[in-house]
Amino acid sequence: MKEPLMYMDCILEMIDLIAKFTKKITFEDFIFQDYFDDKKTYYACAHALQILSGATQKLPAELKEKYPQIQWEEILWVNTILVHEYKYIDGMDKLRIWEVMKNHLAPLKEAVSDMRANTRKAQ
Repeated sequence: MKEPLMYMDCILEMIDLIAKFTKKITFEDFIFQDYFDDKKTYYACAHALQILSGATQKLPAELKEKYPQIQWEEILWVNTILVHEYKYIDGMDKLRIWEVMKNHLAPLKEAVSDMRANTRKAQ
């Protein structure tokens, strides 16, 4: 089960990076960055979310089923928007992305940490 552990590590790393990137910014800072010269935070978060979402899709379904409190579909939605609809992201999409980063990543981190510990024990 080495491969799922690799994806779990990736998810945890991306969550930590997003937390670091957004530590000192508000939603207004995040949503209006497209109108300023410095767009690094938005694009760094978007890239980390794409990686994180891709890694969650690689986790075995039987592992994810043990964590029904995680909104796996919402995480997948972020990836779909960022990869396929990036030219059309509007304020409502950015609000949902912000909400995923601020409300869904902490529970995801807790679940994936638990998942990782249980997977390592099973080896």
